[in-house]
Parts: sequence; structure tokens; C-alpha cells
Amino acid sequence: MTRTWRPSVLGQSLTSGPRWELTLFAERFELTVQGKNLSGSISRLEGLTVSKGLLWSTLHFPLSDGKHIDLNGIPNAGAQKLKRSIAAVLLEQRRRQEIATRIRDLEQQLLIIFDWARSAVDTCKQQLKRRGWLSYEFVKLTADSKPVMPPEWLQVSEVRQHLERQPRPVQEAVRLWQRPFDDFARALNLQHAAKAAEEDRSFFDSVEKSPLTTEQREAVICFDSRVLLVASAGSGKTSTMVAKAGYALRHGYFAPDRMLLLAFNNDAAAELRERIRARLNPLGKV
Repeated sequence: MTRTWRPSVLGQSLTSGPRWELTLFAERFELTVQGKNLSGSISRLEGLTVSKGLLWSTLHFPLSDGKHIDLNGIPNAGAQKLKRSIAAVLLEQRRRQEIATRIRDLEQQLLIIFDWARSAVDTCKQQLKRRGWLSYEFVKLTADSKPVMPPEWLQVSEVRQHLERQPRPVQEAVRLWQRPFDDFARALNLQHAAKAAEEDRSFFDSVEKSPLTTEQREAVICFDSRVLLVASAGSGKTSTMVAKAGYALRHGYFAPDRMLLLAFNNDAAAELRERIRARLNPLGKV
């Protein structure tokens, strides 16, 4: 919007000031005084002051050399309106400058976020292949490495619009960054468990005399750092331990000499030892 201020005809007749005209644009101003034109950034008008008289006000316009020009003959109400208009234009200019700064900063922040997201996804794939599960410690370590950004950096509509114009991989990286990482890891673990249950169906069906139940298969597949399996007597805890050892050996998660199975008494230990020998030897796992 463009606004122009001129001295009042009546005011001009009551003052000895020069003929002048001030026009405000979005980012700049133009001032004409006695046929001479001055123009520049609207920010120069921050130094403009108003001396209010009985009916008319005088505007003191700053010059670049530290001096000023007195602009006479504008009604008091018009002078106050001019001050408000200048304040509004200056506020909008500062807002635009802030947005431009945020967008410049966004480019650097997007690089950081993209690198973190790519690394997080790659390490998740490696961890699943190497250990078959995203453990609590792994998830916490990865979540703690997430870049920390000001919470308000995406709240400005112009910044969000700039982000929407970014390539799809960058937008996906930002969505991963915004999402709680433990939710993402939990989803990956569930996806991995479902895939493993299907791909290793024959193993789960044959590792014991009877096929493992769904609950037993889930317990076997889960390789978090600490897993507590609670079940009643005779419900298949030993079968689950045998299958879990065989499953870990089958996928190379651990070497045989790095695995320790314990039982609560000698009889249970002997049974566990015999079950390991009977069930896993035919499968070539011990």
C-alpha cells in the first residue's frame, strides 16, 4: 500500500515552511521538498520526530549527514496517522528481514537435519541386520543425537512454505526429526518382527516338537537388551529359550561361545542342555 502526505492548504498559509510531499511505499520512501527529491529505505524514517502545535504539527525529517529538514503544515491528527503508518511499515520491514534471516538459517538447519536422518536410518538398518532388534540403549543414543533447533523456527508461514518447496527426501528427513524417535524405532521393530515371523516360519514350526505359539515367536524374535518373559509352569518357557538360542545362531547375532543359558536348578539345567542338543543339533546350529 502507498500513502502520501502533503501539508494542509490552511496549514501552509499559517506556516513559513517549504512545500513538501512525503510518500511511503512498502520498503522505501520518497520525499519532495521545494522540487528536490529524497528517497531511501524506510528504515531512515525511524528517526522522524513530530512537534505538536495547537493545530498543526512539524515533522523533523532526518538527513544522512545528521541534520534534519522541518516539514510544516500537517494537521495534528494527520501527523499522528503518519507516525502510526511509519511504525506499521517499519514493523513489517523488520518482519520481512527476520523471515529472510530465518529462511537463510533454515538452509543450514536442513542440511544438519538431513544428515542426522540419513545416518539414523542407515544405523537402524545395520543394527537390525547385526542384532535383529533396535534396543533401548540404541534408540536412546540415536534420539539423543537428534539436532536441537529452536521450537519456533517452523511456526512462520513463509518458512513452512519454503520447506514445502524442498525436495521430498528433505521433507521426509524433517518429518523424522519432528517425530519422537522411540515411536519410529518401535514401528521398525514391529515391522521387522512381522517380517521375521513370516520368513522364519519353517524354523519356528520345526525347532520344537510342536510349532511355537505366536507369543513364543514374538519372544524369540525380540532381542532388546533386557527381555522379561513371564509364563506359568509347563507353558513353554524352555522351548522358547531353546528356540531363541537357535534363532540367534541361525542369524549370526551371537557366536555360540558368547551365549549363556541358565536354569533354576540342576534338573532344569540338565533338561535345557538335553533340549539344546536334541533340537539344535539336527538343525546344525550347535
